[in-house]
Amino acid sequence: MITLTVKINQKSMDLMVRPDQRISEVLKVLKENHKIFFQTEKILIYSTRKKEYVNQLLTFRQAEVYAGDVLVLR
Repeated sequence: MITLTVKINQKSMDLMVRPDQRISEVLKVLKENHKIFFQTEKILIYSTRKKEYVNQLLTFRQAEVYAGDVLVLR
């Protein structure tokens, strides 16, 4: 499991995810639980550590998202 921070607008939340889990699956669960209110297909995910956007179709491992990373949803 890896722990990372997701920032949406002015809110942030810490999440624990499996490295082999697809980023899009996590976004879908967040939307189902009313934590985000965007269309998940149109969300841009920015990694503050890598200073680049991340493809949500990849797994966290494939996208090189590691413990302690901060992802900003736009």
